[in-house]
Amino acid sequence: LPLAGEEFSLSHIYDSPGVFTVVLRVTDSDGATTAQSAVVTVLAPEMSLADLMAAVEVLRDSGALSKGWGPRMIQDLRQVEKNVEKGRPNTALSHLADFISKVEACLASRMLTADQGTSLIEGAEQIATAIRASR
Repeated sequence: LPLAGEEFSLSHIYDSPGVFTVVLRVTDSDGATTAQSAVVTVLAPEMSLADLMAAVEVLRDSGALSKGWGPRMIQDLRQVEKNVEKGRPNTALSHLADFISKVEACLASRMLTADQGTSLIEGAEQIATAIRASR
């Protein structure tokens, strides 16, 4: 949210997916008040996983990922999904870490571009945050 001439940061962990309106009210030393709002969309880990799997499939189908790496990454993500559904967040996080390691290996070998790898890693990290918040 923009605030003329000032910087601030906010954080909040949502317990469930949905669309939420965040409102920030500021009162100055003279008692004047102003407010800004923003809409935040919180995805369930499963929804984000579907998006991440789709991104991996696009990279695989385009040839950016070799036939060996793509299926292994998708298998890791399926294991994340399975373990989230079964209420095993720590095991899900472990499979997500395996996925990130594979992406990092593809980055190191220049199979993926920096943009492609960063996008996958950021998506995985967002899923990890959602899983941790749901524990």
